[in-house]
Amino acid sequence: MRVLSLSHRLQHPRFDNYSIVTAPNMMDYDAIVIDIAGTFDVITQVAQGDGYWETFDGQQISNGSDIDNQLGLSGLLERRRDELVAALGNGAIVIVFGSAPKQTFKVSGGTNGLDSYWLLPAPSGMDWNRHTLLGSGGDAVIISDYSNPFLKVFETYETDVEYQMRFDETSPAVQKNASVFLRSSGGAAVGAEFKVLNGTVVFLPSPKNIGATWLSNKEAQAMLIAASDALGRVEMEIPHWVGALSIPETDRLTRNYENALAEKQTADDALEQAVVELNGRKSLSTMLWGAGQQYLIAVREGLTILGFDEVSVRSDPIEFRYSENELFVECDASEEMVEMTAHYALRQRLDAKIDKSAKAVRGLVIINGQRLTDINQRQRELSESLRVAAEATGYGVMSSRDLFAACMATLDGKIDDSALQEIQTRLTTTNGLIDLQDVISSAPEQGE
Repeated sequence: MRVLSLSHRLQHPRFDNYSIVTAPNMMDYDAIVIDIAGTFDVITQVAQGDGYWETFDGQQISNGSDIDNQLGLSGLLERRRDELVAALGNGAIVIVFGSAPKQTFKVSGGTNGLDSYWLLPAPSGMDWNRHTLLGSGGDAVIISDYSNPFLKVFETYETDVEYQMRFDETSPAVQKNASVFLRSSGGAAVGAEFKVLNGTVVFLPSPKNIGATWLSNKEAQAMLIAASDALGRVEMEIPHWVGALSIPETDRLTRNYENALAEKQTADDALEQAVVELNGRKSLSTMLWGAGQQYLIAVREGLTILGFDEVSVRSDPIEFRYSENELFVECDASEEMVEMTAHYALRQRLDAKIDKSAKAVRGLVIINGQRLTDINQRQRELSESLRVAAEATGYGVMSSRDLFAACMATLDGKIDDSALQEIQTRLTTTNGLIDLQDVISSAPEQGE
C-alpha cells in the first residue's frame, strides 16, 4: 500500500510526505491524507508569490499562465482535482483533517476566490461549503460509533486533539451521506465518513501538534492499519521474533494445501477447505502481535479451537455461542497498554441487546497490549481502569498471550476434556481479569 500525506507529516517508510505543489500524481496512491488548513496555506503562499515552488517533475509554479517550463497555479489545481477524482474512482481512501472553509486569493487564469475545499470531491448532489461545513473550535471529542477503523488514528492523539470545523446536521445532504463516528462533548459532529465515487472520504479532527516526534510514527502506524482494514488488505510487518514461534500442524496443513492445489481439477472442494484450515491455523501467532482485522481472524480461530461455536460472519462484531448462550466478544490491541475502547464498544452492544430482547448477554474482552514487545518481556498489557470496569460491569478480560497458550496446549493434546471445560467456564463466568496459567501448567504431558 502507498500512502500520500499532504501538509500533515507522518513518519513511516510507506508514507510519502509532500505538499499539494510538490506531490507526485495522487491517483497512484491507495490512501491520501490531506490537511486542509496546511494545503490552503501552501496555495495562498504560491498565489502571493511567497517562495520558490516546483512540481515533482521540476516545473516551476507561479500565480500566472503556463509559460515554457513554468506551470500556472490554476492549471496545477485543476490537475490536482482531476487526480483526486481519479483516485476515488479507483477506490482510494482520502483522510481529511478539516478546517472551516476559507477563500483563497485570486488565482490568475482561473476562478476568483477558490474555496479551500475546492480540490476535494464530494458525494453526488453535495458540496463542501458553508451549507454543510461550519467553522468551530474545541478540544473535547468523544467516540459515538465504535465500528469505524479510523478510531485507531484518533486514539493516538485524543488527549491532544483540536477540531476546527463541524458538520451541519440540519443539512439534508449531511443527513443523507454522513456516517458520524466522532462528536464534541456537546454533540457536534466533528468526525464522519462519506462514500464518494468508488472510494471513501474520512474526516478527522486534527492533533494540536502535527508532526510532533512523539506522535508522527504512532499516528502513521494507526493510519496504515486503519486504511488496510478499510481497503480489506493485509499490510502489517511481522516482528522478527515471530519466526521463533512453533505453530502445531502448520507443516501438515501446508502439505494438504499443496496436494490439493496439484489436484485442482478434481479436488476443488478439498483445496478450498485446506486453504481455510491453513490460513486459520497460521493466523494464531498474529494474536500475539497483530492489530485490526488480522488480529480478529486469529482470535476467532483461537476461540474455535477452545470449543466455542461462532455465529457471526466476518463482517460483523464477533459473537460465539456456548451451551445455547450468546457470548459477545470485543478485541483491542495496542503498542502500549490497552485502554477503555473495547469496554465502551462491548457496553454499547450489551445495552442494545438488552433493549431489544430484555435478556442479559455474556461479554468477553480479549486484549493484546504491548503487541510489538516480546511476549516474555511485557509488563502491563491493560489499564487498571479496564480491569475494574470489567469487574464492575460483569464480563471477563483475558490477554491474547493466555488465549495463545491455551490454544497451543489444546493442539498439542495436553488439555483433556475436563481442563477444556474449566477454560470454557472461566471465559464465560469470570468477572474481571481471567487467568488460565494454572489450568495450562497443570495439564499432563502427552503420554502421561
